[in-house]
Amino acid sequence: MARLETSKSMIDLYMSDPDDFHARLITGDETWIYYHDPCTVSEAAEWKHEDSPKPKVPRLGHCPKSKSKLMLSIFWDSKGPLLLDYLPKNTTVTVAYYANLMAKLRESTKKNRRGMLKRIPLILHANVPSHKSHIAQEAMKDCDFKQAQHPPYSPDLAPSDYYLFPIAKKALRGKILTMTMH
Repeated sequence: MARLETSKSMIDLYMSDPDDFHARLITGDETWIYYHDPCTVSEAAEWKHEDSPKPKVPRLGHCPKSKSKLMLSIFWDSKGPLLLDYLPKNTTVTVAYYANLMAKLRESTKKNRRGMLKRIPLILHANVPSHKSHIAQEAMKDCDFKQAQHPPYSPDLAPSDYYLFPIAKKALRGKILTMTMH
């Protein structure tokens, strides 16, 4: 029932003023970025005649992703990215890290989206412990952000999962990142 109520409240918020909703909504999420993520078999496929020899494309098991990776936290709105933050190596997203990220987001929003803070931005992010903790919620309030509702324990994808991350990862696939690139 929580999923239905949450979805209805978001629809109501949108329907009350679609332009204001789009102008205020900021989506945030985290994802792993691999230093090397080779292309998949389907991406490397090419059209050939039936009698042409098969191309020698490495199978996925023979070209695995690199073990080196970094965690990217990103916040974005309808105009583009607002904040990219790379988590230090061998650390995890903690309550303190996320609370600090809210302050960085406020500064970035002030700098890059003039006037947006006057409307109280809506932050849409996953319903995970580091995001919904009391400390993170207080940090959001201190930054004059309002949390957009996301159903608890929901399998629903966040906009980053079905839009931003697949496009970004496809653009990075096949490239080799170095430590100096982040």
